[in-house]
Amino acid sequence: MAPLVALTIGTVTALLTGINLVVGKENKVSEFRQDWINEQRKDLAAALAAAQAYRGSKDDRRVEQLLAFDAAQVRVELRENPNKEEWTEVRAALAQLRSDLLEGTLDDAKIAQHRDAVLLHGRLPLKNNWTVVKNGEIWFRVFKIAYVTVITIFILIAVGWMITATFRTRTIRTHQIQKSQGSRPALSASSSQAPKLPVRK
Repeated sequence: MAPLVALTIGTVTALLTGINLVVGKENKVSEFRQDWINEQRKDLAAALAAAQAYRGSKDDRRVEQLLAFDAAQVRVELRENPNKEEWTEVRAALAQLRSDLLEGTLDDAKIAQHRDAVLLHGRLPLKNNWTVVKNGEIWFRVFKIAYVTVITIFILIAVGWMITATFRTRTIRTHQIQKSQGSRPALSASSSQAPKLPVRK
């Protein structure tokens, strides 16, 4: 029983250490993703604000506003994952907005249309990434399921082994007691009777 207890304690300790390391890494990844979401929001807002300011600025200020728009747009482009494109519609809306800015055909109504397009297509990927932050990365969710499964199986095996060992120990003791009782010599009838006392005459 003692080796099993030691093995169980060691295994549980190792598993807890492993889960702490994984949880720490997952928390760090979630922090990075949250920062990524915040920066993406800022750049989308900066691009729309620069476009609005560009249309209302004079020629000497338009270069500054266009540079601010371009910087925000490039940062949005660089955040796009080429293997999993989520921001295609947003990037297309920003590209169209820049083209209209340079052509000088924008009025308040068109600016509002471009803004609504960016907001419409940007909300879904932002929400998806926030859901990942809230629920955890996919690999972490899979790890949690596997971890709980392994722990459950290990506990069931340990409990089954302990029950079996306890039953065997009791069975062996019972057999030993029965064997010892069966090996005792039986008392004869004469020896079992009390000795007779002499009678005084």
